[in-house]
Amino acid sequence: MLLTDIYSKSKVVDTLGKLLAKGSNRIHINGMVGSMPAAVMASMALMQRDKGQLVIANNKEEAYYLLNDIETMLDEVEYDLDMKRALLFPASYKKSRRGSDDGGALLETDNANVMQRSEVIKQMNAGRNLVVVTYPEALVEKVASKRTLTRNTLRIAKGSTIGMDHVMDVLQDYEFEHVDFVVEPGQFALRGGIIDVFSFANDYPYRIEFFDDEVDSLRTFDPVTQLSVKQYDQISILPNMERRSTDTVTIEEKVPLTKYFGSDDLVWVQGLMMVSEKIESLYANAGKDDTYYCSANDFLKELLGCRIVEMGNSSYFTQCEKVDTQSAIQPSFNKQFDMLLSTLREYRERGYRMLITIANEKQQHRLEKVFATAETEADLMSIAKGKGLKLNTTLTQVEFLQCQINHGFIDDDEHLVCFTDHEIFERYHKYTVRDLRDTHQALTLKELFELKPGDFVTHIDYGVGRFSGLEKITNNGHTQEVIRLMYKNNDTLYISIHGLHKISRYVGKDGSAPTLNRLGSNTWQVLKQKTKKQVKDIAKDLIALYAKRKASRGFAYSGDSYLQEQLEASFFFEDTPDQLKATQE
Repeated sequence: MLLTDIYSKSKVVDTLGKLLAKGSNRIHINGMVGSMPAAVMASMALMQRDKGQLVIANNKEEAYYLLNDIETMLDEVEYDLDMKRALLFPASYKKSRRGSDDGGALLETDNANVMQRSEVIKQMNAGRNLVVVTYPEALVEKVASKRTLTRNTLRIAKGSTIGMDHVMDVLQDYEFEHVDFVVEPGQFALRGGIIDVFSFANDYPYRIEFFDDEVDSLRTFDPVTQLSVKQYDQISILPNMERRSTDTVTIEEKVPLTKYFGSDDLVWVQGLMMVSEKIESLYANAGKDDTYYCSANDFLKELLGCRIVEMGNSSYFTQCEKVDTQSAIQPSFNKQFDMLLSTLREYRERGYRMLITIANEKQQHRLEKVFATAETEADLMSIAKGKGLKLNTTLTQVEFLQCQINHGFIDDDEHLVCFTDHEIFERYHKYTVRDLRDTHQALTLKELFELKPGDFVTHIDYGVGRFSGLEKITNNGHTQEVIRLMYKNNDTLYISIHGLHKISRYVGKDGSAPTLNRLGSNTWQVLKQKTKKQVKDIAKDLIALYAKRKASRGFAYSGDSYLQEQLEASFFFEDTPDQLKATQE
């Protein structure tokens, strides 16, 4: 069960739908608190799948929490990117500081953020109706217009005749960097009849295989393992649309993001006046650069063409439809569970539906145990199998939802209580950010690619050798790039890039130079077998030790009591996986 199952039939969503159906395009909703706005937004997104939505938060942190809530309520947390409707549109910069010469802001771009921005405009330009969550720092930056985006998109279809030279020329025009191996957006590599390219609008790089001038295969691959991820019939490659004009490249028309939303699309904003003032301030700090930044007037000009739902105590518009709701934030119980139970009982007696969102089953177990123990003898709480908790005296049922939302709330209109476990236990709840790729592994791979000739490396099958660079060789009539390793007596070994996972930089003790292995010798294999035997011997000793321990008579402690559960629940942060494993052991 999802919160959208409830709110799709709620009074506020029904009223909102009727107002939009009759043509109202200026609506003010008052009284929504906690994560209730996200539930309403997600419900409207499900009801109006053929319409786009723009959700404007007041700041970056609020935007991330809103995105997490909407993803959860749309049940999209585990979806692949191309299946998600809710996407974040961040600022392209990760930090800024004041310039010393002209007073302007010197900004450093973040490739991950540039990718996310490109993904959003790419998908909107392709006709997808998204729920785009953003904030003023992101909105002040202009984006490529639809015409510019179309003109700067390289589309390649399987079976098409396009030619490798043409693709290479286009990528160079797009200012992609020619490298040996791609590890980050904006790079491409050429090996025989294969072009690898990392677009600025995709999680993984593309691998394009040619047969003469015909595109034979299109797929994404993991740059760390070099293994294929997904096959495609057609792909779109985007350059960095946030890049500035250079001597060789002129950036075409840029527009506010709001230009991508039309008269049928819905905009959610809390405090439009405050948002517009923030955008104007950012625009002024950027030196009023109309090429790359938009003013509050530019932002509002496009925004006012959409249907706007404003939230909060006041409205930007003097003439608008008013929708009043009655809700309250989740009370603070200060870990006094008798107070929590008293509150639940009170609302149940008033006919409210009781929901508690939980991060995992462990949290549910904690709540069940704490509740059952905290109740008085005369009013003991029992557990209804599979249905949550019941008070014997009032037959109150508490339903558990295994999901994470930011804030609990009480909706008086829907007679609904929705509490969160992290607020009950006063735990820190952090928003989650989509991991575009394993950057740590990618950096490790990049370091491997940056080996210098003469560096010592270890090959799992052949032992210690020296890295001697990259070389192009002809194999069965095809030219391909390989890694050249030198061994004892200047023996040479060529390794395909598909065997990269078998090579690592040599690490020795005290920084001393190793002895090179000789190809064809069994020295390395003998060393590996000897090492395996030593590992097995250690394993046997450990097994014997653990068997002895298990056979010993131990002391069985009693299970955790109510006080232990309460102490564990009082910790501000959730356990890390390793901490949880240690506790269980």
